Amino acid sequence: MLNLPTNQVQSCPVELPSTWARYRAATAEFDRIWETGASRMQPERMHQLLSLIEAYESTSIGSSAKGLTHAACRIEQWAHDARPWIRSCPDSGFQGMRDLTAMTKTTLMASAICFAIGAAIAAEPPAAKLRVTRVGSQPSAAGPQQNFTGSVRVDSPFKAEAPGRVGGGIVTFEPGARTAWHAHPLGQTLIVTAGLGRVQQWGAPAEEIRPGDIVWIPPGVKHWHGASRTIGMSHVAIAESLDGQSTHWMEKVSDEQYQY
Repeated sequence: MLNLPTNQVQSCPVELPSTWARYRAATAEFDRIWETGASRMQPERMHQLLSLIEAYESTSIGSSAKGLTHAACRIEQWAHDARPWIRSCPDSGFQGMRDLTAMTKTTLMASAICFAIGAAIAAEPPAAKLRVTRVGSQPSAAGPQQNFTGSVRVDSPFKAEAPGRVGGGIVTFEPGARTAWHAHPLGQTLIVTAGLGRVQQWGAPAEEIRPGDIVWIPPGVKHWHGASRTIGMSHVAIAESLDGQSTHWMEKVSDEQYQY
């Protein structure tokens, strides 16, 4: 059996581009020698080549760039050592070489497929996993005074990870509490879950909203929403961000504007 010197194996490149380039070049040289020298290959040399291919098969199949590089080095070494052999082999060895050729090409193809699959898997990012944020795992937060009038509480806030842009939370308004005037660059959806509330678009009359109602505020529309004067209200608020901003806050809703 032909043995590739250890120092030559260790010097083989393992980077993907050089691996494939060397792999293709070695295969092309292998084919050339098959075509020009198969009919003159000595039987004992064919036996050595068979042993070499078996060793190649056992070390190269897999997703290792290093393994395929070593295999290419082995083929190169055989091609180099084979040139003196193709001198006086009887023609009877030709059919055996043909069979060996088919087996070796199958081995090369299997190695390439396994290597490509392994490289693709290694390049893929980790699979995304479903995530449940349990109720009570996040503390309640008071609505900022500069953006709200009255007592407002925000629970279960959420914000999508990129490339997602959606965010929101459950907002609870005590009686008489409301947001300031504001707008959303990509619009907002409100889903009323409890109580009695009101919503108003700038320049239009206020509307009463109850549990189960769904409110859509188009992008850029100035509006406010909150509880009625005597009954609180809770809703789920959902909005997408544009350039990192989901809400453009404006002046507060005056008592005169809130009257109904």
